[in-house]
Amino acid sequence: MLLLIATFVARLVLAAVLVVAGSAKLSDTDNTREMLAGFGVGRSLLTVAALALPLFELVVAGALILPSAAFAGAWAALALLVLFTGVIMFNL
Repeated sequence: MLLLIATFVARLVLAAVLVVAGSAKLSDTDNTREMLAGFGVGRSLLTVAALALPLFELVVAGALILPSAAFAGAWAALALLVLFTGVIMFNL
């Protein structure tokens, strides 16, 4: 029972982080474009990526909250975090 509660809390915390991140990116798309350009995203993809990334973060957050989609949401969240970490390491 304790494991179920811990995983639920972890899913909620990660979902909250993704909601904040996605919402912040959606509310300031100019800054999001600048950030993505700084990470090496090509000019032709900036507008699409500036909308797709925050929307994907919000979808993953929703998946983490829904019990039926939590497993897929966890894998998607892991993929996002690995991608972010890899891009940051590459740029450093």
